[in-house]
Amino acid sequence: MISTMNNAMCMPVHCPASSMPLPISATVTTEEMWRKFHRFTMEMIVTKSGRKMFPKLEYNVTGLNPSALYAMSVTMERVDDHKYKFSAGEWHTNGMAEPRLMERPVIHYDGVKSGEYWMDRKNSFDRIRLTNNANTSDYCAIVLQSMHKYIPVLKIYEVPCKADVWIDSTMPNLDCCHLVASIKHPFTSFVAVTAYQNLEITRLKIDMNPFAKGFRDGSDRKRNSRSPPHNEEPSPKRSPEVAQKYPFPSHMPFPKDFQESQWLFNPMWYDMNPMWYMPHPQVYQAPMPNFW
Repeated sequence: MISTMNNAMCMPVHCPASSMPLPISATVTTEEMWRKFHRFTMEMIVTKSGRKMFPKLEYNVTGLNPSALYAMSVTMERVDDHKYKFSAGEWHTNGMAEPRLMERPVIHYDGVKSGEYWMDRKNSFDRIRLTNNANTSDYCAIVLQSMHKYIPVLKIYEVPCKADVWIDSTMPNLDCCHLVASIKHPFTSFVAVTAYQNLEITRLKIDMNPFAKGFRDGSDRKRNSRSPPHNEEPSPKRSPEVAQKYPFPSHMPFPKDFQESQWLFNPMWYDMNPMWYMPHPQVYQAPMPNFW
């Protein structure tokens, strides 16, 4: 469906001046958060099933024709033709990149709306999932190559009022639409990774992500589980009194100087030592008495 789109759609198509009375622009609502990560080079996790982005991509759009119809999408554009590696606390280029994959757009789930609609609200792409599974059929998944650098691109299309531009009731056929804006923000660039490399990025993600509360509390729980309270009673397994009363736990061998004849025929011994059980007659054979 969307995957059949060719690279030509990435080229801007200028609409008549009447359809663009003002320059179209977009700002990132979470810019302050993105810039904190950008200082250390942002990292985004990719998984086979797909991982959501944090911070999320959310835009305020201006300059649209309030009465015209528009659709919006986000693609991930590879920044360059290099692979990267993290070494000595920094990211460095590490040879030539792998062949580029076709850019796969994720269309905003609100579909086609008026310019007034898009400009009156924050437009979030929080359903995007980043994956390294090239065979995924998830329409919200974007396939990335690990250890390559990407930048999100917001693309805004003006949609003609024709019935044949629809794939279904909410999904426009972007090949038939006019690309009126392609917007990048350098501070949203990131390296795709399968595990975080920079500890500063890990710390920021844990501190700033409201869904990472378990990671923030995890270290305290580990410390508490390792050291019991000072007023806790000692374990019965280590208690000297219990060890004195029941000297032979069931997982220990008999002492060599302990004679079977002293306990096998004495039922009272089992009452005094409840951790032992009467031997099964088919498993243990009692020694023959030596009085005849």
